[in-house]
Amino acid sequence: ESSRMVSSKVVTTGIATTSAAFKTLNLHPNPNNGTFIIEGELATVSADEVNITILNGLGQIVYRTSVQPRAGKLNHTINTGKDLAPGSYMLKLDYGGEQDFKRFVIMK
Repeated sequence: ESSRMVSSKVVTTGIATTSAAFKTLNLHPNPNNGTFIIEGELATVSADEVNITILNGLGQIVYRTSVQPRAGKLNHTINTGKDLAPGSYMLKLDYGGEQDFKRFVIMK
């Protein structure tokens, strides 16, 4: 019996995850300057809006909006303006009773 050592290097250029609410969900670019794109395909198509909230490191809401998906897809540009300081933030998406979270970084 022989053994081999295998090494690999993974470079992450964006974040893609799935959940009960979304078949796919991407946030890019990350890090960003406060302007970024959210793209996703919803697991179910309904008339529900996607509620988008951005939380700072203390859990305080610093941005909020709602978006109407089109044909089961979400493609929305977020522009937080110049208000948010550089740092780590959490994007929260509420849709159809499900919640999804994405961590992202603002660099200026």
